[in-house]
Amino acid sequence: MEINEIVQRLKEHADEDYRHYTAKIVSNVPLEKIIGVRAPLLQEIMTSLDAETVEKFLATLPHNYHEENVLHAYLLSEFNDEADYQRCLEAIDKFLPFVDNWAVCDAIAPKIFSQHPKGLEEKILEWLRAEDRPYTIRLGLSVLMKNYLDDFFDEEHFQWVMDIASNDHYALMAQAWYFATALTKRYEQTLPLLENDMLDPTVHAMTIQKAVESRRIPYERKKYLRTLKRTDASK
Repeated sequence: MEINEIVQRLKEHADEDYRHYTAKIVSNVPLEKIIGVRAPLLQEIMTSLDAETVEKFLATLPHNYHEENVLHAYLLSEFNDEADYQRCLEAIDKFLPFVDNWAVCDAIAPKIFSQHPKGLEEKILEWLRAEDRPYTIRLGLSVLMKNYLDDFFDEEHFQWVMDIASNDHYALMAQAWYFATALTKRYEQTLPLLENDMLDPTVHAMTIQKAVESRRIPYERKKYLRTLKRTDASK
């Protein structure tokens, strides 16, 4: 199958209402770059592609449409063979310069990463230090959050996140997402960061907001977290 055939299939599933909805939630993507294809249909198209077409599609960058980028992220997430670990990292690094919104970024979640938690740390740190690429930073935070708050937790990771040099809204939001999740899994280790005002003011405020909205944090803890709100949360 040729790339233009994939695009044609995407267009056959276009939903105008969903197109405009997508334009609202990924507001930095021009409407003309959005086809309007819902996730289940993208998943169906992904599973129908043969290996040769997948390789061809992953090698064809940049894409023209938002849905092509989402499909690309889905395909990267399917890497699950240990022998393909390095190839997966190379494919992600090739794609990251073209990731221009949170929805595509958050769709990148390779299954293979859970099999290589220790070997992945160096790459995560590299992503977190990509100062001028907020969605690369956001990916690093997402991978760190999903794979390193349980058995492979290390308090040094907190410092990695606090050292991030980006004022981009989506990078700051991802930091808050990370620390709020840390409060659900590592409450005692995470709490001092808020009590001692160690976080960026905006991240501090968003972390508390996300934590008190979480169903995984007990009421009494939420009550205490609310007392830690700062008056300098806006920059």
